Order: sequence, then structure tokens, then C-alpha cells
Amino acid sequence: MEDANLAGETTDPKGERVVLLDAVWREKIVRGHPEIGAHMSAVLQAVSTPDHVASDPIFAERTRYYARGAGPSQWLLAVVSYEQTASANRVCVRQPEGPQVMERVNITIGPLSFDHADYDADNDVLYLHVGAPQPAEGEETPEGHVVRYAPGTSRVVGLTVLGARHVLERDGHLAVTVPETVETTAEQLAPALAAV
Repeated sequence: MEDANLAGETTDPKGERVVLLDAVWREKIVRGHPEIGAHMSAVLQAVSTPDHVASDPIFAERTRYYARGAGPSQWLLAVVSYEQTASANRVCVRQPEGPQVMERVNITIGPLSFDHADYDADNDVLYLHVGAPQPAEGEETPEGHVVRYAPGTSRVVGLTVLGARHVLERDGHLAVTVPETVETTAEQLAPALAAV
């Protein structure tokens, strides 16, 4: 991996090198969460000196790093997907594949309706939005997903579902607490999961 492809780099609390690929930063993180675009240093800082660390509830190779009062909200969540490259013995973040534009859909989960979706099949992450992606404040649900609110409001403008297919295959439904728990089925999510 050439350093020209890197947007940033840091070391996690265990001393492992963590790199942020430019394509991941621009095409996945900032595209899906535009409010984080001006906060790359806060993201890297969250990984190097987190206030809280947790295992990902779905993917064993991922770790969640939290920083209090960093970035655009009260808590900044940085998820690192660890993959060792045998030749270089270093840790890196997976490069995403998939579309560059959101697909128009009509998805309803409980009281929430979303009209844009992007599904990252390689990482099993479903991004649902009300309108085009916009700046928002994220809040993690008890299930490990992220509800995105218009800044300073309780109006939901997006939902990031981690392990969408995995959860549907395992449980037969997807539960999200927003703030009450709502459920949806694989059939209801089919148009969004096809937005590859």
C-alpha cells in the first residue's frame, strides 16, 4: 500500500498501526456522514486515545473507539476493521466497493420512512437516509446501529445499520431502538439491500 493512498494514520492503544485510506474517508465515511468531513483529526484521535473501547457486536475483526466531546456531537464513534497484511505486518482499513450514488427507495421501519439507500455489501453496512445525505448528529442504538438526527433536533434524517444481512439471516428481523424499539423484515428491506 502506497502512502499516497492514505488520508491519515495513527496508532491504536495496543500500539498497532491503523491507516485510513483516502478512498474510505471520501467515498464511505464523508459521503455517508458529511458532518464528519472537517473532523478527520478527531477520528484519528478517537482511535489513538479513546475514552471508551468496545468490541463490535457483529464483526469480530472490528473494534469501536469512542471519544467524548470530539467532532460534531457529544460522542464520536470510530470503527476500525482490522486486517493484517502478511508482507507488511501492519493494520489497515478495508477499501470499500459499491456505488458512488444513493439509490432511491421507499423503506419504512416503524414510524420512520427513508427514501435513499446505499448498501455496502462487502462490509454489510446499510445506509438509509431521508433525502440526500446531510450533516447530522449520530447516536448509537443498543443494537449497535447509528441513528442520525438533524443537528440540534430529534428529527431522524438517517440510519446506519451495521450487519444488516447478518442480523436478518440470524434473527429473521431487524430491531432498532429509535427511541422505542421498532422492527422490520427482510422483505421490507429488500429494496435497500439491493442498492449495491
